[in-house]
Amino acid sequence: MISAGGLLRWGCAMVSMTVSHNLRRVARRIARIQKRQIPFAASGALNDTVFQVRKRIVGRTWPRAMKVRNRRFASAAFRVEKANKRTLRARLFDKLGRASMALHATGGTKKPRGGHLAVPSDNVRRTGTGKVPAKKRARVILSTDKAFKAPMRTGNIGVFEKTGSKKNRKVRLVHTLVRRAPIRKRFPFYEDAESTSRRAFPNNFSRRLARALATAR
Repeated sequence: MISAGGLLRWGCAMVSMTVSHNLRRVARRIARIQKRQIPFAASGALNDTVFQVRKRIVGRTWPRAMKVRNRRFASAAFRVEKANKRTLRARLFDKLGRASMALHATGGTKKPRGGHLAVPSDNVRRTGTGKVPAKKRARVILSTDKAFKAPMRTGNIGVFEKTGSKKNRKVRLVHTLVRRAPIRKRFPFYEDAESTSRRAFPNNFSRRLARALATAR
């Protein structure tokens, strides 16, 4: 004859075994789900983060560091290459390749592709996108009879343009030809990108993973 205490102990043991067995099954299933959902969550978090970095760079970092002639320039230049579950890499890059962004971010020396760099003076009115108009480029101006080159006190060569009428002829500097142009570091791209990503990614990943697990099948 089995006592009540014996039944209770046996019953507890049976329940304990069943629950443990179910927990192991649930744990294995959760592990499989997590393993499957983590790449999705990570890629989504990377994309969320890189767009937050872009927002900071375009909206704050660039205009605070640089003289902005065209407000749309940074938005057009900084583009995002999104991550996916296979690569798990998101990238913010300069699509236009103008304004020597990398050199402004690190500091360095800009060198010419040919013999000289043409540095526009304040007398050159840029277009709405910040470019030097084609007709105001040094080579184009020098191809006309209204421009000439002359040495400057700095040791560089100036490109000068004749303006006004014959009776009231004036000369103005439009470009300075230099062999290299030092560029100081003044655009904290890498510093701001890193601080934003370090702050934003953990929260983005937690939110994306919770969402992925909640909707997983």
